[in-house]
Amino acid sequence: MYVSTLIHVKGHVMAHKVTFLNRVSGSVASFFLRHQLLLSLVCAVGVFVLGLFTYWFIVFSGFFVSVQTIYAGF
Repeated sequence: MYVSTLIHVKGHVMAHKVTFLNRVSGSVASFFLRHQLLLSLVCAVGVFVLGLFTYWFIVFSGFFVSVQTIYAGF
């Protein structure tokens, strides 16, 4: 009796957890679908900015290295 009740309660809790997770994942998915354009725009801008920073970092580090070699040459 006790064990079967425990199993029943456990199953009930699990079912609630699953429905809760389904609801959460569903709302997250709908949010992503609704804001897909916005998110892709944000991602594109982020990648662009990251690329720009990387480019400038490489350029400036190359510039500093060349300046150092020039100073070292003199």
